[in-house]
Amino acid sequence: MFSQHPVHGAAVQGVGPGTSLADKVAGAQTSLSSGDTPGVCTTLSALINQIQAQTGKTIPLAKADELIADVLQIQAQMPC
Repeated sequence: MFSQHPVHGAAVQGVGPGTSLADKVAGAQTSLSSGDTPGVCTTLSALINQIQAQTGKTIPLAKADELIADVLQIQAQMPC
């Protein structure tokens, strides 16, 4: 699901502080691979929170809006 979607490790590589966004995407992918739907949902919510916290600081507003929309699209496809 993530590799076919704009929000994957490469999409957030170099965005925001350090590797924290990419780490969250990787964590969500790991949860998905192991069938841990609640873990995916929790991690995606944390990803949105972090993007919002960094909007206008280390993440430009337009990029943040794009990433959040992509994460919300993934959440809509999951039973979150």
